[in-house]
Amino acid sequence: MLASFVIFKPDNKKRFPVWLMYFGIQGLWMFLIWICREYALLTERLISVVLTIGLIANIGYIVYCYVSYQTLHGQMDGYLVFGEDCFTIEGKAIKLADVHKIDLHCEDYYGRSTTLRVTIEKRLSQGVGNFFEYTDDEGTHRVYFAMYHLSEKQDVFPFIERAIILGKVSLLRGMEIMGINDYDDIQHFKKRLNFGLIVNSISLLKY
Repeated sequence: MLASFVIFKPDNKKRFPVWLMYFGIQGLWMFLIWICREYALLTERLISVVLTIGLIANIGYIVYCYVSYQTLHGQMDGYLVFGEDCFTIEGKAIKLADVHKIDLHCEDYYGRSTTLRVTIEKRLSQGVGNFFEYTDDEGTHRVYFAMYHLSEKQDVFPFIERAIILGKVSLLRGMEIMGINDYDDIQHFKKRLNFGLIVNSISLLKY
């Protein structure tokens, strides 16, 4: 076993946009202030107090969003386990040689900042935006999983190298997944990959 991750199953429910709710409340609040001022329902002093309270509440809400984790719309259930030439999904083992192609996206992790700008939505990620995808005779399957540290994806690199050797993912896509973009690193990786191809060819000849 190279690496094990908790599977995340999104509920895929449609939800009312946070930004629409936020600006709707702001619009209603400003309309009520205008009504109170237009028809003298409140004194100017009280209106100023209400506006100040509203401003403080808005600042407080923005700070709250900046330090809060996004709501988890789904549940954690089961494990995705990677071996050097196979993977297991909720206890079902699948050989890499038995699939047509694979893909991996793993850039999300727990506590990742989704933006550095002021936002009205919760900023910190739960780390469940990663997915592993494979295609077999039955079609394409996607499995989402959680990561708690970005460095965890390095544990899957031997699996990706094996997938390249077996032709289950392209060389360019494999290097993109592993973050190999320096010229010297690319050349070193290609040499290692060529050695792996030779070893794989010899093992096939034995059978």
